[in-house]
Amino acid sequence: RSLRACVDRQALGERVITLDCDVLQADGGTRCAAISGAWVALVDAITALLKRGTIKRDPLHGAVAAVSVGLWRGVPVL
Repeated sequence: RSLRACVDRQALGERVITLDCDVLQADGGTRCAAISGAWVALVDAITALLKRGTIKRDPLHGAVAAVSVGLWRGVPVL
């Protein structure tokens, strides 16, 4: 869901790109890795579609990254 915010789905037409990341042990770090890895996979897929001429224009408008914030001795740490 986090990647939808920067994809113009109309530019994809009737195509669907499915990105599935299984997080086996959920904590901030693994969720961040899954989101960042999915973004890299999406960019790779879009690049391939553009090179083949399957889509006419780049549907990506922005980028996605994930960070995790925690508390250390009561102080927020990025």
